[in-house]
Amino acid sequence: MMKGVIVGAGFMGRTHLEAYASRKDAEIVCIVDRDEQKAKALTQAYGIEALAELSRALEEWKIDFVDVCLPSTLHRQAAITALEAGAHVLVEKPFALSLEDADAMIEAADKARRRLMVAHVCRFMPQYQYLKQTVATERLGKSLIFSAWRLSETPGWSWNNWLNDKSLSGGTLLDLSIHDLDIANWLFGTPVEHRLKEIASPLKTGPSHLISSLGYPGIGAVTIEASHLMPAGYPFSAGFRLVTERGSLEWGTSAAQPGCLGEFTDQGERQIEIKEEDPYRREIQHFLDCLRTGKAFAISPREARLAVRTVAMLQNPDGCC
Repeated sequence: MMKGVIVGAGFMGRTHLEAYASRKDAEIVCIVDRDEQKAKALTQAYGIEALAELSRALEEWKIDFVDVCLPSTLHRQAAITALEAGAHVLVEKPFALSLEDADAMIEAADKARRRLMVAHVCRFMPQYQYLKQTVATERLGKSLIFSAWRLSETPGWSWNNWLNDKSLSGGTLLDLSIHDLDIANWLFGTPVEHRLKEIASPLKTGPSHLISSLGYPGIGAVTIEASHLMPAGYPFSAGFRLVTERGSLEWGTSAAQPGCLGEFTDQGERQIEIKEEDPYRREIQHFLDCLRTGKAFAISPREARLAVRTVAMLQNPDGCC
């Protein structure tokens, strides 16, 4: 039975706690949050302790892993504290706000000989795994065009509204679009061209709507659209379209229209059945299984770093990295 601590009692902290609660091979012994009352409100139903400082939790228990679900600007400090204390670390996406912070966490993990995984949850969704297989095997021929989108109403649910503060979240590009930027890198490698069009609203501070164009060797075009500017009540939606030499693969979902994975060729359309599972539970299961078996994580820290680097290159293609 591995013992762990979750740092952060917000939405993602609750989501991860629910995933661990379904496991028999791990136990969350404590929730850490600087707002101890907020942490206690989360822990009451689970009968576990709430603390305000991670260092106290690391002193009180022999901790195997720490799960960091804090605002992005706080990832580095919490992760390094845990690694130096001898714990493995799972850190929510985005890995970091800067390459400097990402590199500091990777260095700390290497020095402590502890394991570090970044929670890019889309990699654990069956539709993206099917997409990866389609690209890798070229069963529909070579990839020609890939596009993906992720649209949301302006976030209003985060603690102290930190998601709408670019200094804390990195803005729409780093907080929301990074899901699909990571998927594009997973599919096609390291981008060699970066172009960004970002549009803000004079009525809202922080969020934006953006379109990223990336160039990869071997594919004609990759475009990623993301928005935090959709009006209140707009259903969250995400999707992708892959065009290949011999067909296309498409998926889209929103609260208003159920998702559907469809494959199109000259022989007609084929509906792909995908087993709906909680991707957060799959992600947590993968993290724990890899700690137990020693197997490699599905996403390495350096792959997660590449997603942060892709954001930095989009923001400053002539002067970054």
